[in-house]
Amino acid sequence: MRAEILKSLIPFKRNTLIGELKLQSCEEANIFYATHLQTDENLGAGDFSQNRNWKASAFTHQSKTEEDIVIVDGDSTIIQGIYKDRIGKLNKGDFEYIVNVYVWVEIEEEGGKS
Repeated sequence: MRAEILKSLIPFKRNTLIGELKLQSCEEANIFYATHLQTDENLGAGDFSQNRNWKASAFTHQSKTEEDIVIVDGDSTIIQGIYKDRIGKLNKGDFEYIVNVYVWVEIEEEGGKS
């Protein structure tokens, strides 16, 4: 009974796992970055501007994207990306989406200039 009361008071929903991304070097570093992509089912939580006529959506409340700084040995010359789809399996492959991965490379030349 208590769990039902708490569930009605706190209407949080479970996020859905979309996929898993790994980046690896073909050299000694191997897998040097791993993350997962998920939905935000609680996008409007704590947003009291929501009402019956208007709901928060990904379009109005864009997720803040930030870069993840990863330091890899300079011997890594080839980076391989591996993406494992999870949401397609849940929807039996009837779900299309695009995952973009952007990689910035900083090169430091001899003499300390970059």
